[in-house]
Amino acid sequence: MPSGAEVLRQIKSRIDEVDPAAVREQLSNGAVVVDVREPEEWSAGHIPGAVHVPKSYLESRIEGAVPDHGQHVVLYCASGNRSAWAARTLIEDLGYQHVESMTGGFTLWKDRGYEVDMPRTLTAEQRERYSRHLLLPEVGMDGQQKLLDAKVLLLGAGGLGSPAALYLAAAGVGTLGIVDNDEVDLSNLQRQVIHSSERIGVPKVDSAEQTINALNPDVKVQKYPVRLGADNIVEIISGYDIVVDGLDNFPTRYLLNDASVRLGIPVVSAAILGFEGQLSVFKPHEGPCYRCLFPVPPPAELAPSCGANGVLGVLPGTMGLLQATEVVKLILGEGEPLIGPPHVRRARGNDRRGQGSPRPGLPDLLARPGLDRRRRTGRVPRLRGVLRRRPLGFVRDDGDRPNPTRAAPLGRRREGAQRLRRVGGRDPAFGGRGSPRHRVAAVRGGRWAQPIRQRLPQRRGRPRARWARYERRRGRHAGDPAGHGRRRALVAAQAE
Repeated sequence: MPSGAEVLRQIKSRIDEVDPAAVREQLSNGAVVVDVREPEEWSAGHIPGAVHVPKSYLESRIEGAVPDHGQHVVLYCASGNRSAWAARTLIEDLGYQHVESMTGGFTLWKDRGYEVDMPRTLTAEQRERYSRHLLLPEVGMDGQQKLLDAKVLLLGAGGLGSPAALYLAAAGVGTLGIVDNDEVDLSNLQRQVIHSSERIGVPKVDSAEQTINALNPDVKVQKYPVRLGADNIVEIISGYDIVVDGLDNFPTRYLLNDASVRLGIPVVSAAILGFEGQLSVFKPHEGPCYRCLFPVPPPAELAPSCGANGVLGVLPGTMGLLQATEVVKLILGEGEPLIGPPHVRRARGNDRRGQGSPRPGLPDLLARPGLDRRRRTGRVPRLRGVLRRRPLGFVRDDGDRPNPTRAAPLGRRREGAQRLRRVGGRDPAFGGRGSPRHRVAAVRGGRWAQPIRQRLPQRRGRPRARWARYERRRGRHAGDPAGHGRRRALVAAQAE
């Protein structure tokens, strides 16, 4: 059994090693220098321009730092031993083609007097607090430093500003500015989770500061207990990286739009009312602004306030968390911000509606090929073997849709089957217009049912004239008693 030193010598004989002087020259020639030491060693100093990928995470993170397997890669550690093991892994296990290990490691680099970067470091408590962020390749140490350096302004400490402030503070955003001239009221506590019953009557900016400081002492809170207006908006938002819009009136929103476009500050905007919320990111010169999407404010009767119309208590939390997510994405430069038309969240409905079938009970029917045009127009194709008369809608008798006023039983049903009903007249699924002229089969259990004729085998005698063309085209069903003896043949085959 070879010793560890012998194995290391064998590994070094199979890889290429390079002197620190050559590495210094290759830094300007496109080579990627990777530091495989542990985070504590990296914090003590590293080669300028190096990428930190600890050896313990090498296999899972190296492709995020060096996606091209043909790229020239130079690895280094403290003395050159761990980097040799790492080079063998990249070459033999991961298929990298041009990998070298720096002889002598970072110790020899410093002994020769080459330049060294001393990065900003996190304290032991911060490393523990943000440990889940540090494990993410998209965040890591550099991303967490970006969050700690960021300055975010929240306009309002109400329903939207409360959850956004809490999660931005928990994420480690270094400076949070809060603009609000209101006081905590008992009616606020249904949705404004940053406040508490003990702080009723306290200014909202003071209440929010107490909660944020208790959650994360790293965060600095700037309070603005004033009403935002044309005389102070430019002065207040200047110096902030991102603005979180939780305003509740249109004049101030338009005022914010003009000031943010002038100063080039992104705005993450959200609005809520009742069971519906909207979210959008307005990033100057990279997408439409608020005035581009909404040139004029709506009439007052079409946009009542939450105090007049009401709001579902959990909906501001949902939209505020989405705002916080967009803020973090902008700070880190990761992902695609929701720039453009607003993202709409309907708490009462199903988010899948509008992405597929316009009729929520018919995913299988309208997923058939060739129905894209009819999906857009709301027309349902004519089906073979389906009863034709006045228009019918789709409904189950299990309460998933409102009972129609013109509902009648389909008639007989099989033993143990779900009760089915057919409806006529106007169908809400078609926007209040009359549903298609062709009658269509009812829905049972959320799936497309068999044609009505096939589901009523109790019918006796010859089919009526209106069925003749369908019978000639498709033949009778095997379960039809008048079906040319096919049922008898089926029963005989099963008996054998």
